[in-house]
Amino acid sequence: MATINLIVLWMSLTVATSTINSHIQIYDLQNNPGLVSLQLGEGRIRMGSHKIYHMIDMSHVEPIVRRLRTIINDLKIFNINDSIILINKKLDTIEKSYRKIVPIVRTKRGLFNGIGNMIKVITGNLDNNDLVKINTQLNTLSEQNKALVTENNEQIKINLKVQDRLNRLIKIVNDQQDVIKNNFIHFRQKFINGKNISDEIKVVKELFNLNLNIDLLANHVNNIFEAIQMSKVNTISKDILSSEELNEATKILESENINIESFDQVIEYLDLAVIHKDNKIVFIILIPLLRKDVFIHQLLEPVIKNGKMLNVQYAEALNNDLSTFLITGECKGIGQSIMCSEHHVKDVSSDTCYSKLLRGKSGSCDLIEVTEERRVKRISSNYIIITGNESTPITSNCGLSSRNISGNTLIFFRNCTVIINQTSFIDIEYTTKQQPIMIPLNGLEINSKTISTNFTLQKLQEVNLQTRQQLTFLHEQQKRSTFGISLILFTIVIISILYLSIKHSSCTPKATSQTEPGRSVLQEGAVTERPTPPSSNQNLAISNVSIIPTLPAPRAQQQTATTTTTSTTTTTTIARPISIPRSADIARHQTPPIRPTTIAT
Repeated sequence: MATINLIVLWMSLTVATSTINSHIQIYDLQNNPGLVSLQLGEGRIRMGSHKIYHMIDMSHVEPIVRRLRTIINDLKIFNINDSIILINKKLDTIEKSYRKIVPIVRTKRGLFNGIGNMIKVITGNLDNNDLVKINTQLNTLSEQNKALVTENNEQIKINLKVQDRLNRLIKIVNDQQDVIKNNFIHFRQKFINGKNISDEIKVVKELFNLNLNIDLLANHVNNIFEAIQMSKVNTISKDILSSEELNEATKILESENINIESFDQVIEYLDLAVIHKDNKIVFIILIPLLRKDVFIHQLLEPVIKNGKMLNVQYAEALNNDLSTFLITGECKGIGQSIMCSEHHVKDVSSDTCYSKLLRGKSGSCDLIEVTEERRVKRISSNYIIITGNESTPITSNCGLSSRNISGNTLIFFRNCTVIINQTSFIDIEYTTKQQPIMIPLNGLEINSKTISTNFTLQKLQEVNLQTRQQLTFLHEQQKRSTFGISLILFTIVIISILYLSIKHSSCTPKATSQTEPGRSVLQEGAVTERPTPPSSNQNLAISNVSIIPTLPAPRAQQQTATTTTTSTTTTTTIARPISIPRSADIARHQTPPIRPTTIAT
């Protein structure tokens, strides 16, 4: 029963928490020039980093482990197998951690320095330029007094405290191992000759010291391994960052106009990278080097106005009275503030659009043509923007009655639920936080500098449909044009043929002849010899008959063979039919030339 009462009480507190301070407010954006800007907090620009290097030489760990194993193997004569097994397991753990810290070189990112060694990035956002700079700084620090200042006023220091702790530990272990080894050799001789209780106590004591040294070494190696693992999530281990370094980082940040309230806040500003160089693990603590000026971090959201919208390429900006930057990359959030690298911002302080509008002045901007369809977008945890002229139903449990709204609208809600077009937007707050502030831009004007078309998916589909319709229309027009041209050409050809045929017929003379019954019409000369009767040529086969072209008559005969208009006698020249010889006869005889014979009729 008590459990049920506790559950009911917890549910009541949860419901009460969800309804306390619930609030909703609706802003009409009809007079907005086309841009909604929300103030999210402060912003800073990072120009570089102060660096603190922690170098740890791991080359002495593996020899120590091998030496400890040698000593353990010499203890088998004392019949303490359980202790030997336990110590060997601890040594195995140390070796595994060491292999994870100093793996075989198989990394993809790295840099070869001048002597052929490899710098490997274990964790951290470092590019090749950073690696070159780090390599140069490490070489310089090893030659100078463990501190330097770069041209960009970056303070570079090296801290060897972790290395010193490891060196002291290794020295202690080595020194004690010599004593332990000598004692075990002495105990071994006594054990062979005969043991007593005091000798056994001494063996146990030295075994305890050996086990303690192994625990110290394992603890130190594990701390280094854990520090590397924590650095992969950008968390700095307390074993790496000392209190002196925290105080130094606090002074640097306060000199850069950052109000520091605790060491936890200092750690939020710090970054950590880990590299492997020359068998050394190098922890790099990065303290930001910031611009002196402070910016307002603003959110930018365009609003459709008369079928046009501001062409906003980046949704966030850093702005103050002197400079305006658009945020082009990822920034680091620290509480209600952000910190952006100088490589992730774009300076637009001298343009005619954002630098004017964000300072409360009218500007000339690039616009895009869009369709005024209904759009509902959540632009932050507490703000929803609605654009378009369609009527939209809104319901909520924020203390506002259900209603329909139309036109461009901005809705602020807190610790309640808003339902728009059957889509729920929920905000639950358990702690008080700073709310974004809308920057008033009403009354300003945005003049069109250039106007382009916004090719959304729907717009692309419409353009594609229009293009297909135009292509279909052009194809039909082409077919009609091709048919018309073909018809015209065909008509021209027919007319040309008819014209040439008629012209040729009119230019050719017509010949007339009269034929008496029983006579044939013969022309061109008198006949002086009768043709051979058909009966005398019966030996000729029709398939062997060949028409021999008529040879021209002598000039004298041509003159006497002229036809006169007063004579009814017509002369012609014909060739006497001959028999075609066989191919065998052609080889033996040569056919004499055929001469024309004149036959009189």
